[in-house]
Amino acid sequence: MTVYKEPLNWVEKALYSISDQNIDEALELVLVIDNPNYRYISNIKHIVQSSFDKNIIIVNDVNKGLVESLNIAFSHATGNYIARMDCDDISFLGRFNEELTFLKNNNLDFVASSIILISEEEHQLADLSFSGSLSGKYLNCVQGKQNQFWHPTWLMKRKVMKDLHGYRAIPSVEDYDFVLRALSNNFRLGLLGKATVKKRFNRLSISEMDNYRQSVYTQWLLKKYNSGEQAELKNLPVINKKKELRFYEVKKMLATRKKMTIASKVLLLVKMVSITEGRYILKSIFVQRYQIKGLNFIKKILMKLKVGSSDADY
Repeated sequence: MTVYKEPLNWVEKALYSISDQNIDEALELVLVIDNPNYRYISNIKHIVQSSFDKNIIIVNDVNKGLVESLNIAFSHATGNYIARMDCDDISFLGRFNEELTFLKNNNLDFVASSIILISEEEHQLADLSFSGSLSGKYLNCVQGKQNQFWHPTWLMKRKVMKDLHGYRAIPSVEDYDFVLRALSNNFRLGLLGKATVKKRFNRLSISEMDNYRQSVYTQWLLKKYNSGEQAELKNLPVINKKKELRFYEVKKMLATRKKMTIASKVLLLVKMVSITEGRYILKSIFVQRYQIKGLNFIKKILMKLKVGSSDADY
């Protein structure tokens, strides 16, 4: 887990949601505070040291950024399994046991789960859970369109992080880059349909503040992955400022769609379809809402017809 400048009450809830886990494996918390001037360092140290028998707290002497801080955390971790957690999210009780059972029972290397999306005030915004699970060719199909591996839900064998040499410094999409590299290296991934984490919608998070670059880099990663090419960081696409402004203009209009007339909504849809930036947004919305549920429905039908594979092969 890393902390930068999040409110103390958010961090407290995240930490307690981890310390309260009932898990057979020994639990070790590795926490990196990536802000030497963070005002709550002593408070967090007290919570961690009183709540976790095994804990490692690192305070970076300068702000090193998320990717380097996560890699620092991994370099200090000693467990056979590595789990991610964000300091502004809340894990459900039983998260680790459910994910570990799912991983072991299906001979997987790296798993994630669905989430409940909550507001900054912890009001539920969306339930993204689905029945069952996805792995094998179905998960490959999902991940080849958009990242559905919510990083605060990750749990993996240590070997995955070790063999991939941790995160790469690819701004805004380091998680998706990691997942696609795991798939390319033939690790077995699985997505649990049950939500195990309440993920907070933080308006100041990197993914929300840097949405356009995230979209551009995601499309670039997908193109490389689906063509079997290696994504070299030196070849990252250049961000076009004019297109970036157009992207945020469309997003702003989309945010007010509930107040629009039907004619205005039609014009907005036409505009979104006609420009690359709008199509990025439409694709993201469609995949997020419908692809997993659609694939899961097809999987269930095929399993009822006894198409010859186990659940883990799907």
